[in-house]
Amino acid sequence: MTTHYLKQCRPDAEETAYFWKLYHAAQRVEDRWCRNTVPEIAEALAYCSELSREQKLFLLRAWQVLVDGKGRFDRFMGAFDTYVHNVQDPNDNCVAYKPELKRHIEKGYLFNTVEEAYNEARQRIAELEQQLIKPLPIGELLQRLEDQTGDPWSEKYLEPRQLCVKLPDTNSKAFWSGIGKTEQFHPETYKRWVKEAIERAGTIAGLKIEVK
Repeated sequence: MTTHYLKQCRPDAEETAYFWKLYHAAQRVEDRWCRNTVPEIAEALAYCSELSREQKLFLLRAWQVLVDGKGRFDRFMGAFDTYVHNVQDPNDNCVAYKPELKRHIEKGYLFNTVEEAYNEARQRIAELEQQLIKPLPIGELLQRLEDQTGDPWSEKYLEPRQLCVKLPDTNSKAFWSGIGKTEQFHPETYKRWVKEAIERAGTIAGLKIEVK
């Protein structure tokens, strides 16, 4: 089996400058409050008889990508600029690593560091997943806090608390409408008042209560 190595030419400084000029020209005509201005351009081009259909489609596509940002040309230029300054060998006209990066890769200096970081990341992810699957009971959590700080956390936070809730009176006119035989009770309104009363009592008692 034969392996063939090909070199990919990269844009030089002058060619890259034209791309940035194109990007800045698009910025000057973009509408930051509307990201779909193609219909307006299409309507203007419809009256231009000097251009062919293919030329009009090209202009509309270029406007959509560069001005309306459909292709995120800004991200492309930012990523390319980052590559050029951090990875590309400035003395090579083709795509190539910087000499210092190439030396590290060839000698394998980065492999152990990357492998160690990868294994640590996997271990940390597994630990976080285990915590999500099996959360610690409140008693065990407080015990760990006591062991670390020496403070009696369980005595502070596991002591019984009394929750006193004053429910609204069902005879209140707030829950009824109509007069006489047409008088009607509104259970949804009453339920909402009861929910608010319970949650308010929990707040007063220092407890977070959420009534579904």
